[in-house]
Amino acid sequence: MSLVLMIFTLLISALSFFFSLYSLFKNDAKQNYLEQDKQYSDLLKLALNDPELRDQRTINQKTRDGDKKFVTRYNIYAYLMWNCLETFYDLSSKEGFFHRNKEKIIDQTWIPVIIEENKIHYNWFKQNQRLFKEEFQNYINQLNDVVIRPGAIAELDSIYESMLPLFPPDEIKEKKTIRELMQKKKYVLYIAENPLLSGQDKVIGFCFIYNINEYKTIWLDYMAINPAYQSMGYGTLLFNRVASHAGDGNYSIFAELDIPADSNPDSKENRRLKFYKRQGMVILDIDYRLPTESGSLPMYLAYKAGNASFFLSDEYLTSILNEVVTNIHSDLKSMPGVLNQVTKNLKDIKI
Repeated sequence: MSLVLMIFTLLISALSFFFSLYSLFKNDAKQNYLEQDKQYSDLLKLALNDPELRDQRTINQKTRDGDKKFVTRYNIYAYLMWNCLETFYDLSSKEGFFHRNKEKIIDQTWIPVIIEENKIHYNWFKQNQRLFKEEFQNYINQLNDVVIRPGAIAELDSIYESMLPLFPPDEIKEKKTIRELMQKKKYVLYIAENPLLSGQDKVIGFCFIYNINEYKTIWLDYMAINPAYQSMGYGTLLFNRVASHAGDGNYSIFAELDIPADSNPDSKENRRLKFYKRQGMVILDIDYRLPTESGSLPMYLAYKAGNASFFLSDEYLTSILNEVVTNIHSDLKSMPGVLNQVTKNLKDIKI
């Protein structure tokens, strides 16, 4: 056999070997996909007869209420689901022979599934992550981490669209007014986002801050979490990180809250009220009113003390309200009269 023919034969044999290996790899990948898909479908079918297992608010409420039968069912379901997601992570990672990058890259097919199930079941995972290998723990915790950063004026358009369905119309200022406030540098947009995600999934929440450095005080405005991420602990994370970022953690915080129309614990107003109380805020004994286009709107004024700020003098309260209300609501004709009505009867308050 000539040398050329030998080399040609060896090349054909090598190509045949690699083609066979590649075909085996592709067939295994297809089989793995089919098995993963069936495993996930079976878990979704389980919830058809027990849909509460996939309702985040019901899960949280029944867990808090100590519903033992439900908690037992949910623990089993959540464990099965997270085992399924860990399998997706293991089998869909592209590394090794056919991928030079040793960093795991999750198959795009399963990323939306992991994100969606994570939204529903992350609270369970946080309490039970010891049941899973460290590499998977790190991936899920990174998926749930957020970065808090000041937002640019150019980002206001998309944030403003998110605000509209989350707040009563009377409370939302016009976009051009918010833009003008931001241009003055004291009214700052903060955005909470996950850098591992993209598009609409990336933004977890947002808020606006009016910072009064002279009094070491923050006025928290329009704070909201994307509905897809509510009841997952992101509100507390945003509240604490913004407080630390904007005022070194020692600033006092004010926030306006809607007065609940009824005692329904599941109403948006009551849930927000409970949330802020969990953050350590108290409702001040003040007849507070928010200036609006049509006049004013009665609201609670909530407060969280900074360093040793448990006594609020009427002078301090008057100064804060004059500073904030005058600047934030300068576009409203009703503002001077409403501000005077609120401040004229202020008194010292001990928290």
